[in-house]
Amino acid sequence: MPRPLSACLLALACALPAAETLPANGAFEEGKARWWGEGGWSVEADPTGGAALRIAGGYACQDKMAVQGGTRYQVRLRIRCEGAEEGSVFVQASFRGKGVDPGWRGPIEAGGEPALVATGGSHAWKEFSVVVEAPAGADQFLLYLRKAPGSPGTAWYDDVAIAPTEAPATPAGGGGGRPVVKNPGFEKGKAGWWGEGAWSVEAGQGVDGSAALKLDKGFACQDKIAVTGRQAYRISMRIRSEGCADASVYVQTSYRGPAVDAGWRGPALVKLGGRSEPALFVTGGSHGWQEFSTVVAAPPGAQQILVYLRKQDGAGSAWFDQVAVAPSDEKPLTAADVRRAELATELLPAKAADPAPALAAAVAAAQGQAAPLALAAGGKALAHLHVASDADVVALGAAAVGLGNTVRARLWLVEGAPGSALAHRLGDQAAVALPFAVRLLDFQLETWEPTVVIGHPDGAGGWRYEAGRLPLETGRRERLGAWTVEVLAVLPQAAVDGAAARPFTQPGAGPAATVAVRDAAGALVGSGWVHAPTAWGGALTVPLGGDAVALMAPPKPRLYRSLVAIDHGDGRSETATIEVNRPLVVDGWWLYQTGYDQQHGGASQRSELEAVHDPALPGIYAGCALLFAGLLLWLWRLRRELEAAR
Repeated sequence: MPRPLSACLLALACALPAAETLPANGAFEEGKARWWGEGGWSVEADPTGGAALRIAGGYACQDKMAVQGGTRYQVRLRIRCEGAEEGSVFVQASFRGKGVDPGWRGPIEAGGEPALVATGGSHAWKEFSVVVEAPAGADQFLLYLRKAPGSPGTAWYDDVAIAPTEAPATPAGGGGGRPVVKNPGFEKGKAGWWGEGAWSVEAGQGVDGSAALKLDKGFACQDKIAVTGRQAYRISMRIRSEGCADASVYVQTSYRGPAVDAGWRGPALVKLGGRSEPALFVTGGSHGWQEFSTVVAAPPGAQQILVYLRKQDGAGSAWFDQVAVAPSDEKPLTAADVRRAELATELLPAKAADPAPALAAAVAAAQGQAAPLALAAGGKALAHLHVASDADVVALGAAAVGLGNTVRARLWLVEGAPGSALAHRLGDQAAVALPFAVRLLDFQLETWEPTVVIGHPDGAGGWRYEAGRLPLETGRRERLGAWTVEVLAVLPQAAVDGAAARPFTQPGAGPAATVAVRDAAGALVGSGWVHAPTAWGGALTVPLGGDAVALMAPPKPRLYRSLVAIDHGDGRSETATIEVNRPLVVDGWWLYQTGYDQQHGGASQRSELEAVHDPALPGIYAGCALLFAGLLLWLWRLRRELEAAR
C-alpha cells in the first residue's frame, strides 16, 4: 500500500537542505560563533534580554555568506550607543566573486568610505534598514559591524538579518546616516581641519572655556562631510570677533559630487576687493560669542560639503567654535530672502503698521524729474541735434525727458511665495518699489530634443564635442567622430540611482539612454547609461579610452515662460503670461522674462524678470507714429504730383 501523501512530503522536506539564515548567529545567542574581528569587541548579556555584540573600538565581521549577483538584499539590525561620537558607529559591506570589485558599498559615507548605516551619540536600541544590490558575478557577502578605534563611547549590535527583497536599493544619503563634522569643538586640536595663513587652536578660548579655533588671517577648512543632494541642512557655529574690520570675518561653503558646480554657495555676500562672493555668514568688528545659524539646500547630485572658516588680512582676530551640520526639514534660506529682509529694514519703519507710505515714497523717488540735459561745455557741443518735422521734435523731446529717468530692475519670483513689489535696480542693486505686486503661479520650460555626443574635457569645466549628434531614438546608429554610437534604449524621464537610471515621472526629470559605442574596426569600446544633469540626478557618461566619453548634451532651452498674477493696490488681481520677447505691460512698467533657476531646469520654481519703466516711451511712440504718418502723407503727395505732371 503506498505511503500517505503527507508522509512523502515530510520525507522530501527532510531530504532538502535547510535554507541558511543570513548571517548565522545574527542575534549572538551563540556568543562569537561565526563572527571574527579585531579590537575591543565581545558578546555580553543585554539588560533588555538575550545577548548583544559590544564594541568599544574595532570591528566584528561575518564573511562567506552566500548571495546571488544582481539580487537586492535588505540588511536589518538594531544598534544602541552610549557616549559615542556622531558617525563613529557604522556598518560596512563588501562582495566577493569573479570579476567583482571588493571595495566597500553603501548609500552613505562614514569615515570617508562608503557604508550602509552610521550613527553615534547616546540612544536606546534603534532599528536600521538598508537595501543594497549585489553586483553581477557576486557569490559572497561580507558584513562589518564597526566602532571607530580610539573614539569615545561604546556601541552594541543585535538582531542582524540579511534577506533577498524586491524593494529598490536605498538611494544615496539613505541608511540613517547624517553629516559628521569631525572635531567640531577643536578639543583635538587641528584634527580633521586643514588650512592656510595664520590659524591655531587655543585652549580655554572656547564658548564654555574649552578650546576654539583662532584665525588672524587665511582660512581653516573641513571637507568630505557627507551630504545628500536636494536635502536641506542647518549649518551653525559660534563666532567671536575682536578688532576686525567690518565684514572681514566670514564662512563659505562649497559642494562636491557628479556634475556639481564647485563654486561658493550661500545666501549672503562678502566683498573681497573689487568683487563679491557668496557666503554663509559675514561678521566682523568686535563682539563676544554669537551664534550663527542658517538652513541651506545641497544641490542635486551633491555628496560632500566643504566648510571654510575665513578672515581677511588685516587687524584683529576671530574665533570659531561648535561647528555643526545637521539635516533639517525647514525651508532653506536664499539670497532673495536675505535681500528682502535688508530692503524691509531700509524702506520700512521698524514699527510701521502700514507699508504703503514707504512704498509710495520709493515709487515717487523712482519716477522723479529727469536731470537737466547738458548740450555744451567748455565752448564745445556735447550732442548733435537734428531739428526737422514736428514729429522729430516730439520724439527728440520725449527722449530728452526720459534721459536719466529710465529704471531697470531685476525681480526674482518663487512659486507659492507672497507677491513681491520690490525689485533690485540693475547696477547698484538699490531698492525699486513697483506700484503693484507680482506672484509666480507657474514656471514652464520647453527644451530642444536632447542628443548623444562624444566629448573631451576642455580644461575649463566644459566639453569640446566631436562632430555630429545622435538623436535619442531607440535603434538609431550614427558615426560620431571616430566612433559609431547606437541607442539601445531610451527613458523619456529618469532619475539617477548610482551609476544607472530608472523611470521617474516628476517635473524636471530629463531623459536617459543606454548606448553602445564601437571603434572604427567595429569593436565594442564602451556601453552604459548617458544622462545630462537635472534636479533628479547628475551626469552619466560612458568612458571610451583616453579623455573621450559618450555623454548626453544638456538640452538647450527653446522657450520659457512665467504664469504670473498681478495684484494691484486697489484689490484687483489679474493673471498673465510673460515669455521671452513677449513682455507684459502693467501701469507703465514693462516686465520681461530674462532667466530662471538653470540648475533645476524644468523643475525650477524660480523665475527672473526685468522690470523697465521709461516715461519717454509714450512720447517716443507718438513721435514715431507721426513720422510714419508724415511719410505716408509725403508719398501720397508725391504720387499726386507725378500723376498731375503726366
